[in-house]
Parts: sequence; structure tokens; C-alpha cells
Amino acid sequence: MSNYIVYELWNPIKDLPFYVGYSSNNDRPHDHIVEALQDQSEYKKGANPHKIFTIRQIHKNNLAVGIKIVLMTNHKQAAISEEKRLIKSYGRKDNGTGILTNMTDGGDGTGSRIISEKERE
Repeated sequence: MSNYIVYELWNPIKDLPFYVGYSSNNDRPHDHIVEALQDQSEYKKGANPHKIFTIRQIHKNNLAVGIKIVLMTNHKQAAISEEKRLIKSYGRKDNGTGILTNMTDGGDGTGSRIISEKERE
């Protein structure tokens, strides 16, 4: 069994990925969905409102978020590298480079996250 996965969350309305992540928890892709459907989840510290909105829109259309496992590995650095590569390849909406709702370039931490004026308030 692999220790790490890299996954994409897919929007069936657009037939495109909208989020890329890596985790040592195989349930993590599903956790995004559960978290997004909780009341007021967009106001929790560290929440990603764009990802939450996308998941809610998919569910409002009676569709399911697609989950695609793109890598299974025993090496954390390999997972981080692939996550970063995919995010760079698809690009991020928040910085105007692409389609993903990711708010960082991948890996650990939130160093490259763009914080909106609303969040700063």
C-alpha cells in the first residue's frame, strides 16, 4: 500500500479538474466534499471559499464531484513534486494563471497563498 496519493477533484459540469492535492490519508479527497457541504464552512479559518463554492454548485446540480487519483507513492517528496507540477500545469484562478481553486502552489504550508481583502478584514 502506498503512503501518499496525489489527487484531482473534477467538476462534471465543465469536465475539468478544479483542485489538486496530495495526502497520506486516502480519505482526504472525500473530506473536501464533506467539509464543503457543512454550514458556514467557508468562514472557517483557512477555508478555501472558491473550492467550497465549486463543490456546492456541483451538488446543487445533483451531480457528484469526480475524484481522480493520479499518483500513489511511498515517497512524500514525489507526491509533493507531482502536486506542484499539476498545479503549475493547470494554473490557479486566484493568481490568474489557470483553472484550479488551489490557493497555493502546492507542498506544505500556505506561503504562496493570495489572501483576499475580505479575509484580511
